[in-house]
Amino acid sequence: MFNDRLVLGLKGTMSEAELHVLRARLLGGIRNKAARGELHRGLPVGLVRGDADGEVLLHPDESVQAAIHAVFDRFAEFGSARRVWLWFRSQGLRFPLHSNSLVDLRWVAPTYTKIHQVLTNPFYAGVYVYGRTQQTCYLDAGGRIRKRIRQRDREQWPVFIRDHHAGYIDWNTFEANQKRLAQNIRPRPHQSGGAVREGAALLQGLAVCGHCGRRLAVHYSGRFSAPGYHCAGKNIVNGRGEYCLNIGGVQIDAAVAEAFLAALAPAGLEASLQAIEQFDADQDDSRAVPSRRRACALQRAARRATLSRRGPGE
Repeated sequence: MFNDRLVLGLKGTMSEAELHVLRARLLGGIRNKAARGELHRGLPVGLVRGDADGEVLLHPDESVQAAIHAVFDRFAEFGSARRVWLWFRSQGLRFPLHSNSLVDLRWVAPTYTKIHQVLTNPFYAGVYVYGRTQQTCYLDAGGRIRKRIRQRDREQWPVFIRDHHAGYIDWNTFEANQKRLAQNIRPRPHQSGGAVREGAALLQGLAVCGHCGRRLAVHYSGRFSAPGYHCAGKNIVNGRGEYCLNIGGVQIDAAVAEAFLAALAPAGLEASLQAIEQFDADQDDSRAVPSRRRACALQRAARRATLSRRGPGE
């Protein structure tokens, strides 16, 4: 009995090891194919597979291409994924939709999620990527195995092939779009920036506390809702909690605006001089065109007069 259990245990262990080796070989083959840019995964709408291995082409339907181009064009104009989505809704435009389970392309009302996916998918920039997400397992409080998917940083993508196929935008434009999208979200603690919010305060989302480095919050007070800035951090003073920093914002905003305009003054003067030079050049060109026309007319008239004096027989 002991030997039988020992043999069965060894066979089970060898079977598990064999399964592990097979799984490792399969994953290795997938990674090697992805490294060549030939691994077939689901493509986003607007891109289709070609006949060659790993070939990716733009969708042959021009209306689909126009819809994708409209997303990037409107984002370059508005700078906000939400505004692009609202623009599609206001114009009553439809957006193409397809998936692995759908044979034919469908046109549906666009959602914010779909617009955001188009703006953040590197495939539209002609880049082949693999491994943007990572699945990890962990034990929850009850001891059960859970799985979660996390986004990897761009530097951690295992496969990144630029100029793999024709895209709707180039890579530099894609990176600029990602930076612009990152600036539209609410910044994390101790970080400045973020989307512009309502209110008259000039430095909202930009000013930070000089004591603790926290981002300053904005408040309005008085009859005319004068802006002010305060730090959310509190210090215990005489047994009471007081703001780390609490100052009015009227004079600060005025000083910042004055310094900003003073910094732009040299550039504004240079731009004015360039505009004057361009205006003079345009005026010279406008005066030169009639002069050239008159000169050509005089030359034609002189030739006709010469021919008339010579007569038909000469």
